Amino acid sequence: MKKIFLLGIILMMFGCQNNQDKVVNTDPEGYSPLHLAKPDNYGEVFSLINTDIQKIVMEYKDENKIPDNDILGEFHGRALVDENGNIARIYLLNGVNKDIDELIIKTVENFDYQPGKIEGKAVPYKFDFKYKNVDYFMVAEEMPKPVGGIAAIGQKVRYPEIAKRAGIEGRVFVKAIIDTAGNVVETEVIKGLGAGTDEAAVEAIKNSKFIPGKINGKPVKVQVAIPILFKLQ
Repeated sequence: MKKIFLLGIILMMFGCQNNQDKVVNTDPEGYSPLHLAKPDNYGEVFSLINTDIQKIVMEYKDENKIPDNDILGEFHGRALVDENGNIARIYLLNGVNKDIDELIIKTVENFDYQPGKIEGKAVPYKFDFKYKNVDYFMVAEEMPKPVGGIAAIGQKVRYPEIAKRAGIEGRVFVKAIIDTAGNVVETEVIKGLGAGTDEAAVEAIKNSKFIPGKINGKPVKVQVAIPILFKLQ
């Protein structure tokens, strides 16, 4: 199967002056963790970064015909954003391919950031970003959608009798991989309820058809999380 790359932006606690400064072994001081600083537009920006880097890596790999075995491991970068919302530095903590590493760093550099804020005061912050070699995307410009909506999946769910007798209600969350034809090719229960509900949720999803996700108008394989509600009447 043809491989593509997944760039999962990891929003953690952890930015470029020159190439010599990009590789470090210690954390810089004075930068707040992203989850504390929370710049106003961080959700939008990191979603865009995620999508853009996936496209860039996929296009570079296809154009240069890079074999999968030549790019193993996981890329790991760390960005520092100053109190004015400007990138101060981007550190390469673990590289995979020199050209792709540089493309990712330049992509992260070129986004518009905002300063973080703690108690109303602008503060510098840091965040990590990663990608690894897998055959699906976690984010796409057009995400997969079940044909007929989530209600169509719900109609396929069989409420287990043992769960009914036990009064078990709630949502089962299932991770599903949707291929370019809209078929469910992999599933995994993220959060279950037990008493047969997990299996019932997976079975209903496997028997459903999806409109595939797309990037640049092209169908791609995408991971989605699907909630299945179990509620007694």
